Amino acid sequence: MDLVMIAQIAPSLILSSIVFAPFYILFKRAGRSGWWALVSFIPLLGLVGVPWMLVLIGRKSPPVVEVFR
Repeated sequence: MDLVMIAQIAPSLILSSIVFAPFYILFKRAGRSGWWALVSFIPLLGLVGVPWMLVLIGRKSPPVVEVFR
């Protein structure tokens, strides 16, 4: 790799790591795998799948009987 190619890739890698770290911490605190932080970089899956996973998966809803008591 020549110096020009490294100079073009370096800002992208720096920005990606700055964005990746908070997502990784967020998923770990939410009790999810850190791999979801990498999935968030995939355009369509990250836009739809990650918020869906954080909000809906694993949410325990009360049984219907308890709701109407």
